[in-house]
Amino acid sequence: MSIYTCTGYKHFGAEPPLSFHNRHGEQDFRDNMLYLSVAFSDWKHDREMLRFVLDTHFNCFSAKFMEKAIQPYVQANQTPQLHLLIWQHSRDTQGKLKLSIGTGEPVVERFGQESVSAQQYIASRRAYYAGEYARYEDEEKDEARRWELRERDRAERRRKREAKAGGTNTPKPAS
Repeated sequence: MSIYTCTGYKHFGAEPPLSFHNRHGEQDFRDNMLYLSVAFSDWKHDREMLRFVLDTHFNCFSAKFMEKAIQPYVQANQTPQLHLLIWQHSRDTQGKLKLSIGTGEPVVERFGQESVSAQQYIASRRAYYAGEYARYEDEEKDEARRWELRERDRAERRRKREAKAGGTNTPKPAS
């Protein structure tokens, strides 16, 4: 089995834009893609390796379904270089995994963007999610700082109240 390319991205959680204040429903959205460019020199043996790759990246994707999809390309127990694209996007695929397979490199067009290669699309989505997670972490840190300042201010006000109350209600010494 020759793997020429194996790349992808995976997001499972809140639908972007990610927000610290909108954390409900975090497990409702999926945006995943795996691009695998592969050729099989011994299909009967190599499909076990393919099953391992699929189990590693998409353990809920049926290896038997993939084997059926590849079967038309098998000649004399070998295949040409194949381009497999597995993706899932909650809005586009209603949560199901989709497969594209062929001998030409797949082109992706989603969200009204221009058509780009699967590898370019994956690189752009990785960068997008890296930016989203960084922004989310910054938002979370800012919220923690605000909480810390509020707690410090409350403690200071409480200390002042207690000092003021202690100064006016101090017990008089017994004579």
